[in-house]
Amino acid sequence: MPTLGPAKGTIGVVGLGARLPWRLEGILPFPLWNRILTRLPDAELSSHGFVVIQPTFLDATALGLREADDPDAPLYTRTRAEDMSLILDQLDLIEKAVPQLVGRLDRDKVAAVGHSLGGHTAALLLGMQFEDPSQGGRKVSLVDRRIRAGVLMAGPGRGGDALHDRVVRLYPALNAPDFSTMRTPALVVAGDKDLSTTFTDLGASWRMDP
Repeated sequence: MPTLGPAKGTIGVVGLGARLPWRLEGILPFPLWNRILTRLPDAELSSHGFVVIQPTFLDATALGLREADDPDAPLYTRTRAEDMSLILDQLDLIEKAVPQLVGRLDRDKVAAVGHSLGGHTAALLLGMQFEDPSQGGRKVSLVDRRIRAGVLMAGPGRGGDALHDRVVRLYPALNAPDFSTMRTPALVVAGDKDLSTTFTDLGASWRMDP
């Protein structure tokens, strides 16, 4: 898997990985895969002809920035979504770094795919709005219309009284998602035994809110 350095102008992405299809033929669709603490299905996606672009975000445990004095910490919710859009802005640079991709990316077939917090990031790009702690709690939209579809795997559900008080205190970015503004087509995947007791008492249905 090629590993790409950060592009000029990057906000928070500290590295990019790209996995190529086994057969490089024709114009290739690609998902932006963002994840947290999960085994990546990148090989499965690439085996079906997708180019998978994998950012490393500022909330990555290895970077040690979750305790930083930053209004976007510890989850870096806003930065994660902005970085995904920045990747699309910098596709020409990414193509040059992987010569097999030059002229091959189908920019009309871009998907955002995410698991857990990555699902939250994907939802933001698909149109979900939230009360942004880094903007004083102002409701913001980070939708990117270049992304035509999404997959949300075990993403967070609604906030407010659905969340434990400790979660609201530690992760205010999860407190008030507005899924009514998420208009881009999405597949929501959740497990009926994923009880998410760290976050809520609502059980598996919480992950199905989007």
